[in-house]
Amino acid sequence: MKYPLDDNFFRVPPLSPASRQSFLDQGDKILRTFLDKTLKRDESMRWSFVGEYDGVRLLEGDIPGLKLDKSITPFRAVTKIHATLEEIAEMHACATRAQCKRFIRNYADDVLDLMTLHNLVERSTAHPLKQVYVKWTVCESPVPIIKDRDFVYLESQDLFKLSSGRRGWALCQNSIELPYVQSLQKTPLQAVRGTLNHTGSVYIETDTPGVLDVIYHISTDMKGNIHHWVRKQAMKRRARHVAALNDFVHQARLASVALKSKAELYTPSSAATTMVVHNCSLCMRDLSRARFCQSCAEPVCSRCSRKWRLPNAPADQPSVRICNVCSSAVRSGRLTSDDGHSSAPSEVSSAGSDVKARKHSSVASDVASVVSATDAKARKSSMPVEQTSGATTVVAPRRRTVDPVEMTPTKTTAKTKTTDPLRIDEDTMDLSYLKLYEAQGPAPIGNVHPQALMRPEPSTSSFVMMEPTVEFDEFDDDDASGVSTPGSRHGSMDFDDPAFAKFVDHITQAPMRQSLRIAHELSR
Repeated sequence: MKYPLDDNFFRVPPLSPASRQSFLDQGDKILRTFLDKTLKRDESMRWSFVGEYDGVRLLEGDIPGLKLDKSITPFRAVTKIHATLEEIAEMHACATRAQCKRFIRNYADDVLDLMTLHNLVERSTAHPLKQVYVKWTVCESPVPIIKDRDFVYLESQDLFKLSSGRRGWALCQNSIELPYVQSLQKTPLQAVRGTLNHTGSVYIETDTPGVLDVIYHISTDMKGNIHHWVRKQAMKRRARHVAALNDFVHQARLASVALKSKAELYTPSSAATTMVVHNCSLCMRDLSRARFCQSCAEPVCSRCSRKWRLPNAPADQPSVRICNVCSSAVRSGRLTSDDGHSSAPSEVSSAGSDVKARKHSSVASDVASVVSATDAKARKSSMPVEQTSGATTVVAPRRRTVDPVEMTPTKTTAKTKTTDPLRIDEDTMDLSYLKLYEAQGPAPIGNVHPQALMRPEPSTSSFVMMEPTVEFDEFDDDDASGVSTPGSRHGSMDFDDPAFAKFVDHITQAPMRQSLRIAHELSR
């Protein structure tokens, strides 16, 4: 017995019209409650800054004067991402088993299995972003000795609109009980049934087209004796998944852009190889061997380009190399092909974008400054020689030109007309509390800020879709020497297990006080 389970593992009966309508009513109710609790300021709730992970600020909720159970303490992750509401809604479409597996593969590697039991609302032109599901999922424990947790819940997704006209999209998950979805705790998988209490995400359009504010609210009860630091580790991992949305959306956009194959760039007859290349076209760095961007066909170095894995990529080309300029253009929704014609943009491009007949447009300012500086220098690359009858003609090399385009605040409108989106009265909503999510920390001591003395936590999800430089599987030292339950994924135990105390004995040490840590660092 292992994950993923068979499609017919749970014997799911068809819903009666009354049951279906009841779930739909519950879905609307939990989504409105979730938006009310997430967007409106609650004076009784205090959010403490936990840390920043890959640009995502993680906060822990608390009610002053009331001792909350640490096992159900809410968390919030807040950040900005480059995406559209339509892209986010498409990512969370799980009407079929294939879409569920795609979601796990591309966006949620800590989810062991996901199954949609009932699809209550079909996507339509009238409601393109509204979906209501009854789902079952099982999540991997952040600590191998802790058992996995599974959940049965109602998920409601829909578009909403503030009174100012700004759009948003949200999803809310709330646990329900179904008699035909039995617990797996007594099976070899030993998954413990947890509960979700109005957990979900809110995506709100900002003044910058293509940029969304994200609020990810997590309120779960894992059941069992789960220590608080284990929950916090799980929350950190979820926060990093929010940061990875940027890469996931970028990956999908690259997949919709016409790219050149390696055969077109590296064959002797290709146009790219007719020019002897000595330097990178962006940073002028000398090249030991030529690499070409598969979007613009310009020579680039490894620092000015990255490899990306694309969904549904052919086996002979699992990844593509894209230069930073083209990558920035795709991220902003504007990209032109190397021949000067606009490449077929994906449906996620902003409406009315000014795409001129040039190689790159709407590029990040830092890339623009680098390229503008290189324009003042003489190019080192050898120029191709073209043989003609009677004379030798030297053909000038192609030049990288970047024309930064200022993005003026505009209102983004939906491509498909929707009917009756959820309306939120912004006059009764105080969004100024979002400034509480700015990075906070202890006050500086002298001329040294305490955060400058602390080592940042290493990132594990930045550029998650990049081609790795090291195959980590080669260093996998897992063995079968541990005691495991027959048929289970790994040996699992909870905090009431005597073996757990022995396992964590070497890591359960009292943390150093902040003042002592700073003094210790200054004395070095």
